[in-house]
Amino acid sequence: MAEPRLDGVRALILGGRTAIGGAAVVALKAAGAVVVVAADDAAPEVAVTDAARQPGGLGIVVHVSAPSTTVAFLDRTDAAWSADLEARIAVPIRVARAAAAAMRPTGGGSLVFVGTLDAIHAYHGHAGASVAMGALGGLVRSLAVELAPIGVRANVVLVGPLHDAAADADPAFLERTLLRSPSKRFVTAQEAAAAIVFVAGPGAAFMTGASLRVDAGWSSLNQAPDGMRFP
Repeated sequence: MAEPRLDGVRALILGGRTAIGGAAVVALKAAGAVVVVAADDAAPEVAVTDAARQPGGLGIVVHVSAPSTTVAFLDRTDAAWSADLEARIAVPIRVARAAAAAMRPTGGGSLVFVGTLDAIHAYHGHAGASVAMGALGGLVRSLAVELAPIGVRANVVLVGPLHDAAADADPAFLERTLLRSPSKRFVTAQEAAAAIVFVAGPGAAFMTGASLRVDAGWSSLNQAPDGMRFP
């Protein structure tokens, strides 16, 4: 059975310069969407409002979270906390507010936030990401309840470890991560993008307030194999 199409639907990508954001642009275009990529220096809510003013309005908004930084909890300053929470939860809140206001007159749309497994797991040095990603799950659940009457859906895609240039630079990280993967593989940006297109599209009209894990089973393995240690 053919996948539902997004022909003519206008989609805005915030975070399009990331690997996942770039793959989402390609995947959404392949599904027929008209894709706009927000400039890196644009205020997110302004980018949403500007995109919504264009002919055809705005049917999909995808926000890809900024990469997390690793800082030990006792070394994490107020400034570090503020930066993490600003980028990973305050910005999504503003994006959601602007998008919902823009989508209400046209009968609704779909919000897709892209986060990480920090939402459901804790890692050394990732307290900022863990707190923010947990809050992001709370945000989409709240949006699902409050925005349903205006036809706006909100979901989050939680992506597992990606095999990227940073991972290649740390062979020990690659080895540790693959030990934790039941399928012995990483997630690709294209696989994450396919999930984004599904969640955003009509085939997932029943989904709102949901967290979809795309991690090749990584987070399902709750006991580390022998020799597996996270420093």
